Amino acid sequence: MKIAILLLITLFSSFTMKAQNHQHKNNNMTLEYSDGNGNYYKITVDSIIYNPITKEMSSSGLYDGGDPVEKSITKVEFLAIRNEFEAIFNKKEIHIQHRMKTSGRLAVNKGQSNEKQVIIKRSDEQEKLEKLLKSLLTD
Repeated sequence: MKIAILLLITLFSSFTMKAQNHQHKNNNMTLEYSDGNGNYYKITVDSIIYNPITKEMSSSGLYDGGDPVEKSITKVEFLAIRNEFEAIFNKKEIHIQHRMKTSGRLAVNKGQSNEKQVIIKRSDEQEKLEKLLKSLLTD
């Protein structure tokens, strides 16, 4: 019986340490997305920042991405965004070499270092990510 209890304690401790380590990794993670118009999103474990293109910055001189927004998000919302990023990183057929109009740029940073980044062509995955990001900014 004592062995079973010790085994359970060891398993629980191991699980708790892994969960804390995973959460710590997320706390240092920053997700960045630039959409096809150059609007910029920065996502951390507890916030989303939207920095839009202004008419003055726009190549046409007409496009305006709206007002800047900074909102709090939950860890569940952060994980949903991170999962969309991972799906895009894993779908190689939408990756392209150079930025062009309507393409998007995704980056994952941990601490001060850039872990990975990709440029993607217009796709259903890009639209799904943008829809999620916009929904978090308007809630």
